[in-house]
Parts: sequence; C-alpha cells; structure tokens
Amino acid sequence: MKRVSLLLAVVLLLSVLPLGAGAAGTQLAFTQQPQDCTAMPGRDTAVFSVQAVGDPAPTYQWQLKKSDTWENLFLVTQPTYTISRVYPDMDGWQYRCLATSGEKTIASQVVTLHARLNDITLRQLAITPPVAGEVPMQELPETDQYRFPRGIFWDPELHEGTFAPDTVYTATVYLEAKPTYTLDGLSEDFFQVPGATEVSYSYDNRGVVTAVFPKTGGDPLHYPVSAVILEGEGTVTFSDTNPAKGDTVTFTVTPAPHYKLKRLFLAMDYKDLGNGRYSFVMPASPFQVHVNFVLSDPLVYPYEDPAPYYATTAASYLYAAGIMQGTSETTFSPYAPMTRAMVATVLYRMAGEPAVSGDVTFSDVPADTWYTQAVAWAQEKGVIQGTSPTTFSPDSHVTREQLATMLWRYDGSPAPSAGTVMDFPDLADLSTWATDAMTWAVDQKIVQGYNGTLIPREPAIRGQVAAMLWRYLGSPLWV
Repeated sequence: MKRVSLLLAVVLLLSVLPLGAGAAGTQLAFTQQPQDCTAMPGRDTAVFSVQAVGDPAPTYQWQLKKSDTWENLFLVTQPTYTISRVYPDMDGWQYRCLATSGEKTIASQVVTLHARLNDITLRQLAITPPVAGEVPMQELPETDQYRFPRGIFWDPELHEGTFAPDTVYTATVYLEAKPTYTLDGLSEDFFQVPGATEVSYSYDNRGVVTAVFPKTGGDPLHYPVSAVILEGEGTVTFSDTNPAKGDTVTFTVTPAPHYKLKRLFLAMDYKDLGNGRYSFVMPASPFQVHVNFVLSDPLVYPYEDPAPYYATTAASYLYAAGIMQGTSETTFSPYAPMTRAMVATVLYRMAGEPAVSGDVTFSDVPADTWYTQAVAWAQEKGVIQGTSPTTFSPDSHVTREQLATMLWRYDGSPAPSAGTVMDFPDLADLSTWATDAMTWAVDQKIVQGYNGTLIPREPAIRGQVAAMLWRYLGSPLWV
C-alpha cells in the first residue's frame, strides 16, 4: 500500500511539471571545438567544425579575424565551415564560431588557418657533366626553395680523385625542401640536369634526383644558354646564346612595363654590371638563368575598412579607374548591398559616360538625381530594364543573378558556350530568365560561386559586385 501511494505521488508531481522541464537544465556549451587547419594554397580545402548543446537548440555564426576585429562570415551558419579554395594570403587568418541559445551566446576557441606550402618551381640542377681527368663537382649551391644536405654522390668510384676516361657516370643528389616549400607531388621527370641522358626523381622523406651522363672523354666546344621567367613579365637577352666553356657571357634583364626585377638566380657566381646588365663565366654544360619579375606600381587599396580577399584588388582597380567609388572617402562597405541605381551608375561609368539621346521615362526617377543620366543610358541601351513599364525602383537591391544579367546585356547578350557546366548544389534556385546570363558569367569566370554555392537570389554585396566587374574587365592589375 505504501508503494502504491508513493508511485501515485510521483505521477502527480510529474503531471504538474511544465512541458520540457527535464531538458530545461541543458546549458549552452561546446561539445566539439574547432582545430587549427593546414592546407596547400590552390590545392586543398580547409574545414573547421564545432558542435554545441543547449536548450533551445543552438544556432551558429562563423567569424573571421584578419587583423584586429572579428567579422561575421556571410551565410556561414552551419556547424561545419568548408573553405573550398585556399589562397596564400589567407595564411594566419583566425576563425571562431559563435553559438547562440535563447539570449546567451558563447564563442568557441580561436583557430588558425595555415596556408601550408609553396610548390617547388626551380627545375634545373646545374651539375657539371663528367670529363675525363677533371675533378668532379662535389656540391650544389642551395636555392631559396631547397638545399642539398649530402652533396653529390658519383658512381662508379673516381679514378685518383678525377673522372676516368670512357666511363658512364651517375650522379645522385638528395634534396631537402626549405620552410614554406614542399617536394610532395613532383613527377619522376620534374627535374632537369643539362647534359644528362637520363634524369629521374623519387621521394622518400627527402627528394632524390639521379642523373646519368654520357661517357667521359668528349668536351663539347660550345653550350647553349637560356633564361626562364618564373614570375611576372620581362625579357632576358644574352651577348652569346652558344658560348664556349670559360667564355664571359653578358646578359641584360629588361622588365616589362609596370614590372621590376624581384630576383635573379644563377647556380654560380656572377657580376652585377649595373643598368640591368650582368655577366658570368660559362661552365662546361648548358646553362639557364632564372628570373622573377614583380609589379612596380601595384594597386593600393584606398579604404580603411578591410575587404574580403576576393575584392581587395578589384575595389582598388575600380577606384583608381574612376568606375566604382566607396561609400565615403575612407570606407568601401564591402558587405553592404548594391541598389539598382548604384549598378546603373557603375556600368555607365564603365562605358565611359557617353551622351544620352533620350530622357528617362520612369516615374520614380527624377530628372535631376545623381543617377538620372545613368538610368537613361541603361534604359536606352537595354542594359537594365524597369521593374514595370513605368517604374525603375532605384533603391531596390540587386541580386547576384540580376547583376549577371545586367553584365550579360552590357556585353551584347552573347550566347553561352555549349560545354559550360554549372556544378552548384543550389542551381535549382536560379531563375529561368537568368539561365543564359549566369551560364555565360560562369563560363567567363566572372561568377565563381560563394563557398561552393551559387546563391543566385541573394543580394549582391559591394565586394562581390567589385569582383565581378573586375573579372569582366580582364582582372587588370594597373590603370
């Protein structure tokens, strides 16, 4: 009887508890914290993940900090954040996730993205070919990308410290990548050794290059010289492109317009003669000069508020070209939406602000506004249509698919390439009337997606507009 009474009391107590009282005590907390991520720029993706518990169920917002302030990442509101393409300038960027339950918000631990390593680009190993009776080359000078910690191994054994006659020699060197570089992914035939008949490469903790040379005994009278432009634009000219061993070769380095010399690499000593002229003594093997050029007058971002990586150069160019201005003298507002009047004005400037023959016919566009001429031009050229026969809606926000359509009409409404593939998970959200325009924009790489999605009906923010206009113009790096 006592047991029945006790059970009845428990049932009555539970019956008066509020619904969900058993879970109400779940406090907001992270059960999984994000971790630092290392990714190869241009090759790997970066993934950050969290999990949180709370009542009600938590919502998420990922944030990015490049310098001193945290910024909300647009539409990045899932527990897992994937960066589909990593760029070198993202190295050191910090991320965190905010979890919100009810009125409470907590932040995850701060993690860092490491844009891992650069690919090896220097291909040539300047190993002097064996010559009968000569002392072999024992060491190679290190480059800024890799070093040779063990020198050069020659097989077979040397004859009294020199190369024997009529003998096929094999040289083996061990490569070790310097910090910020990787030997991963190099093909077996990546490295070149001038004068060798066979060169192979393998990787086992350290890179190993094996070069087989012709039989000793002949020393060619002359060897070719050439230049490899590793970066930028410019030319290298030689006083003699087929000099003999021991000749002094003079060469001139000439940067292209808007470029300057960044770095000159020769696998031997050379002299700087001034005014872009250099000289070296020709070895007994084919020889290459490696040159890096960089922009001498790069674009400067003129605003104080930081723009996302994809918009910085674009906004800088459009500002310098007088096409797209900031929202003030010191701000660009890259995450603010663009209105129809703003887009019309930007496209009008891009066209050179030509004279307009007709008057604007939209009832909501006054005759004396800052955008009147631009709207009249856009209407006359068919670049931007009205929202009705009599209205333009100048203050309405432009979506990504609308912007693609406006650029497409600006370009003359070209037919998209038949083989263009739009592989986006939200392609069904694309409006039918925008299909040709968006296909063209993707084919021309004007639209590249946002975190792997197309989001065609989302407002086109100013940073995205700048990037699309810049890509349309050919991604110029100077005005």
